[in-house]
Amino acid sequence: MASSLLLPFLLYSLILQSICVVAQTKSTIAIGDSFTAQTSNSTWLLSPSGDFAFGFIPLKNTPDLFLLSIWYAKISENTVVWYANGDSPAPQGSKVELTADDGLVLTSPNGDTLWNTTAVLSGRVFRGVFNDTGNFVLEDGSFKPLWETFKFPCDTLLPSQVLEIDGNLSSRFKETNFSKGRFELHLQKDGNLVMHSINLPSGHANENYYESKTSGSN
Repeated sequence: MASSLLLPFLLYSLILQSICVVAQTKSTIAIGDSFTAQTSNSTWLLSPSGDFAFGFIPLKNTPDLFLLSIWYAKISENTVVWYANGDSPAPQGSKVELTADDGLVLTSPNGDTLWNTTAVLSGRVFRGVFNDTGNFVLEDGSFKPLWETFKFPCDTLLPSQVLEIDGNLSSRFKETNFSKGRFELHLQKDGNLVMHSINLPSGHANENYYESKTSGSN
């Protein structure tokens, strides 16, 4: 008798927990939505499938510094696949906000701008959408893409992501240091895919040690 009464209660509890999880995470944001870097919660957005998360990850060696990033949500190591401002991680209490004129804006606890998407926006932002591909997209009122993380890769290309002409992939300085490292993959304007080392801190590219020899290929 007791077990038959307990079963509906357990089912109700499971359903309520599922609703709470969905309510706490989302894949679309509106103008004015923001998220603060804090140790208690790192996830701002989840892709609809839950495969990818977008938010702040604390750095392993300096947990009071955070990286605005996208990572595989179902892998325990939180494998990062995209990040912003890797050369200067955000201190705890920093905030990222979606604005109409500047898109994503990352500010310090003092209100100083650390990073934004202003320079590469092609219109006025209406909303942000986090897709199952791991791509975060800023759209205008007609749902036309204005900016997307897939167009600005860091050290990773995800399935369905394409390296644009004149685009780069840069290695990290170290596994736990997201500053630009000493190696770069570059797709030249002529279609040739090359790899070379980089002189730091000048950023000067050395002679290519690999070339795909696909210049002029269709």
